[in-house]
Amino acid sequence: MTTYQRTIIPYRPRVIDVDMWQQDKFYDWLMAQATDRMYVLAHAIDGVIWGQVTQEGIFTSDMVSPDLKLETLMQLRLFNHQHEIRLWRIDEDWRAIKIADEEDEYAAAIDEPQLLWGTHATPKDNGFTQLEDGSQGLIHAIPPIDQPLDGMLGLRDKEAIQRVYLHVRHYLTEDAMGVNSITMSRLLGLGVENYG
Repeated sequence: MTTYQRTIIPYRPRVIDVDMWQQDKFYDWLMAQATDRMYVLAHAIDGVIWGQVTQEGIFTSDMVSPDLKLETLMQLRLFNHQHEIRLWRIDEDWRAIKIADEEDEYAAAIDEPQLLWGTHATPKDNGFTQLEDGSQGLIHAIPPIDQPLDGMLGLRDKEAIQRVYLHVRHYLTEDAMGVNSITMSRLLGLGVENYG
């Protein structure tokens, strides 16, 4: 197991309510919130949907993921290193917030790479990569990332194992006893790191 040295960074979350869309304008609303090359991670009743926003629109991997439909959507995160737009359903109503960093010398945050399922990578359309985990039979398709993925992941290459990670920032709050706990997290991006 890899041990990570965590660096405390002086950030606290800046949370802003986001205006919601008008009837039948969901995709227009998403595009208005996005900047180029933001990732999409959505959880729907029928599965997990990865995507990416470019100037041309929102791209998902239709061959692996369910369609991105408001009717089945439960929550959605639109994110990059600068900020995250978080959208979630409460019964039939929707809420959305924007989370970004705000520097504060008395605040604390840590970044954490979270391992994604997948030991085998197969390139798909629009730069997506299908990740499969043979022992579990799980399949999902991640949007394009900076490092090329093709073939087996998790095989020893010299001393390291290459795996795909979701990078997450955790914001910490100290209680009256001096104990820090995670009070909010946001997604930063995807990448490949050594594992093991």
